Amino acid sequence: MEDSNLSYIYHSLIICTLITAYAASYIFFGGIPAALICVTGIVALLFWYFCRTQSERINDRILPLYLLTSITLLLKNIEELQFGFTFSFVNAVPSFVPNVAVFDNRHYFAFYSCLLTAIFMLGAVGIVQKNRLGDYMTYFVFVWALLDGALHFVLPLFSGSFSYFPGQLFAAISMLVALSALRILLSRRSAPKTPAVPVGDKPNRKFIPVVLVFIACFAAAMYAHAGLRPTLIVCGSMLGGMIIWIKTTFKKPLYSREIMLAYLWTLAIFFFHITEEYLTDFPGRIDGIFNTEWTLDQFAILIVFVGPVFWILGAVLYYYHHPLGDYLVWFIFFGMIIGEPTHYLVFPLLEGGRFHYFPAMWTALFPMIPAIYGTALLIKGYRQRE
Repeated sequence: MEDSNLSYIYHSLIICTLITAYAASYIFFGGIPAALICVTGIVALLFWYFCRTQSERINDRILPLYLLTSITLLLKNIEELQFGFTFSFVNAVPSFVPNVAVFDNRHYFAFYSCLLTAIFMLGAVGIVQKNRLGDYMTYFVFVWALLDGALHFVLPLFSGSFSYFPGQLFAAISMLVALSALRILLSRRSAPKTPAVPVGDKPNRKFIPVVLVFIACFAAAMYAHAGLRPTLIVCGSMLGGMIIWIKTTFKKPLYSREIMLAYLWTLAIFFFHITEEYLTDFPGRIDGIFNTEWTLDQFAILIVFVGPVFWILGAVLYYYHHPLGDYLVWFIFFGMIIGEPTHYLVFPLLEGGRFHYFPAMWTALFPMIPAIYGTALLIKGYRQRE
């Protein structure tokens, strides 16, 4: 009886969420994006209900492909932003875009990139926890990648001829990854063993230069657009995470399901935080303080798309017990703990010398909760091995 009641709750929650998402998407973006969400949700629901895929197989076989699909969708967003997807979409199907629509870069990417990625990471949490909603989100992400990718090849036909449409390249790649994942998900083959923790007498020091080059490249790109102070906050967190990593788990790697869950929770909540930053024009207010000329599109490339590609890739690497995944976990945990309080303690006071709302203040502290928990797990595990 309890299982039946839980099933009823899960189905009701999914259906109500889909109806709400459809209504909001229709009002703000028109019929095509709304239909995409609705059809994806229903097809995923049918897969989930009739296939009854075992959660264990989803966890062991699909989590890396699930995360890689999320990464390819972010790369598609970069291509869309660079080549003007929102403008091309409105021109291709003007009759499907309502007069009240806010079909601009800020609102489109806040909803279809930031918010969706946050939800996708919650789905990853569900996969690791072997939760039914995680099972459903697995189907949803793959079906979304397929239908959203197909849409990029259908939209040019509205103009009467087939031509390049912004996002097509990575849309095709995301479709291939999703198709491969669905084939594995729907097969009845047994899951492979969980990757073994690498064992060695000495830490592999060749990854330290790789991390330093990564930090230097990200710092250079961010400094060129955001200026010195925001670069110090972000890349200082990268460097601090690297130092702690070298002093602790770099010597004796520590991999656990609990740390993976803490990392995915941190990413999920952080993407909700980025959504608020994007909608409230965080870079514009930073520009007002530091005179950086940091535009919203530049912020989107670095913080909304490129950064998250690496953060999610960190989860894939951590799943495979790779040292760089271990570093990225440390960086994210350290960065959330050190960087997020600046929304309360630094930026409002620098903007006018008084405490007031600064973009993304409402969600700034929440990523710290799983980050602190994950850091405690890492430190505890490291001390137990000493």
